[in-house]
Amino acid sequence: MFSSTRRNASTKSQSVEAFLERLRTWEVSIVSALHEQIETLGRVLAVKNTDENPGTGAPAAAAAAAAASADDALQPEDLRVLEELEETGTEFLKSVRGGLCPLVGRYFELDFGALWAAGIGEVIRQFRAVDARTVQQEMSDYMRGENDGEDFRLCLRVGDGGGGHRGSIHDDLEEKNICEGDTAVVSACRQNRWPIVTYLVEQGAIRNVDAKGGLVTDSDSDSDESGNEEAEGSEKRFTALTIACRAAKWELDPDYAGEFSLEYRPEEGDPTVRSELREALKALLSKTSEVQKCTKAEPLIRFFVWHGFEDLIELALSRGVDVDEMDHDGCTALHVMAAAGRPDTVRFLIEKGADVQKLDRDNNENALTLACMKNDELEKRLEPGFVSRLRGVVEILLDRGVDVNARGGGGGEGESALRRAVKNHHLEIVQLLRERGAAFENELELEDEDGDTLLGCALAGRRFETARYLLAEGANVIHEDWNELDGAFDAAEMELDTVTASGQLEGLEGDEAVMVSTYRPEGADPARRSLIEGTLIEMIKKADSEAADFKDFYNTLEISQRGAEDTLFHFAVWHGFIDLAKLLVEKGVDINKVNGHDWTALRLAAACARPDFVQFGAVSR
Repeated sequence: MFSSTRRNASTKSQSVEAFLERLRTWEVSIVSALHEQIETLGRVLAVKNTDENPGTGAPAAAAAAAAASADDALQPEDLRVLEELEETGTEFLKSVRGGLCPLVGRYFELDFGALWAAGIGEVIRQFRAVDARTVQQEMSDYMRGENDGEDFRLCLRVGDGGGGHRGSIHDDLEEKNICEGDTAVVSACRQNRWPIVTYLVEQGAIRNVDAKGGLVTDSDSDSDESGNEEAEGSEKRFTALTIACRAAKWELDPDYAGEFSLEYRPEEGDPTVRSELREALKALLSKTSEVQKCTKAEPLIRFFVWHGFEDLIELALSRGVDVDEMDHDGCTALHVMAAAGRPDTVRFLIEKGADVQKLDRDNNENALTLACMKNDELEKRLEPGFVSRLRGVVEILLDRGVDVNARGGGGGEGESALRRAVKNHHLEIVQLLRERGAAFENELELEDEDGDTLLGCALAGRRFETARYLLAEGANVIHEDWNELDGAFDAAEMELDTVTASGQLEGLEGDEAVMVSTYRPEGADPARRSLIEGTLIEMIKKADSEAADFKDFYNTLEISQRGAEDTLFHFAVWHGFIDLAKLLVEKGVDINKVNGHDWTALRLAAACARPDFVQFGAVSR
């Protein structure tokens, strides 16, 4: 297993033999001198004991008695001499080892090739957590006396990571992106072998914990703003704790969809993996120096709360981690948890010192505006369970004094939480914010970047419940050069007519075009239909009270969603809104006005078998 490196062995063999003979002679002289001194002391003590205990019988008995009572005969200062000799002997042995080990290390190195040639290499593999080069280097350092050998013994003690969990590290080196220069701890972190990580750290691999890993891999480099790296040109290296967090991120949440995603449920993860990971992170967190510098792309607090490891936050805070540290997107853990609708975690972070007023780095968002924001998961944000959690988050933030009128979106000119609640269709959040001090009256007629008021935002999202609430609270329908009715009827048309009639009308002849329509308004949800019709009626009445000359509007507004350029009266007939039709007639609508297909509303009523509408006049054309 060991190979000797010889230089000119034929000419120097005699000098090697002489060197060894001299070394052995020195060894014998040391042992002989020590033995002689000990024997002399033994004889002296035996005679002393005999003199102090006369009449004990034969010499053999006297010697036995002397040996049995020697400790009693010696003085304390004699015992101190022995203790000093023991300490001297220990230091002497260290000195000898320090002198001889460099000689051994100079001429010998660990050769794994011999093990593989002997057919036992596969067995040895299972007892290594690192590659052969690392093990060889650790052994060489030990043999040269550069350390006490603890790292080398640690490598040999690692075993297969707890019953072969995840297979041999050596076998997975290339597949798992192990980097040259990785320590044992870093290698185990890259491969998500958390029992090995815990074992290594508990066994004292402190130097390995703080050491940087090999060159950054693609899996490590998910951000340009990574923390605690050593740059070598454009290369970066990371501590074991940093690499562990990044490896765990994809193991825990392989379908990661963004930092505000509502899909991820950490409590539904594999409990065994989570338990093993928790112990490994706890061990790394306890031993890593300058923890606060380890991760900037995804700070430790953000990582722990996102993955449900609140129990590790206390330890992280005790190691100097900032609870309000921002990630690469400029958000704190509180921002992220508020947006994800996690009230328990929001409360926990605030109790640990998170600042509810803190703004994100890029858009001047606080936790409240982020909680109420709109994103790609709108449907999930409408689910009763999420709305309930969101209300909990908002109430906690408001109780802790968050600025309810802050405007996120850059420069303080963005959107308030109130407007976002309207856009997100959360009527109960709108009501809560107004009750807790939101500037409702100021916000009501304020137009956003798309030119929409709060009422316009509600109608654009087809949230007729919110629209009726806003109308009741003073929202205007008529504005200086435009009105909200256009948007209201367009929204109603899109909401109601799921079977688009335009394709059935165009290209067909006469009454047949209408009769083949499969749209049956009475088949829709009656409560929804009643809500939409009621909203439209309220808006018409309010518009009429706001503008004296608004009567002409009813005969000019054309609804084009179906491609038929219908008037309001056509709309009422098509959707079977008899009360709306009556109101329009009361307001002076022209029931004989034709649409884009040259049909009057009454002809449409007859063709679609809407007998209730024929009462308004004879069918024309």
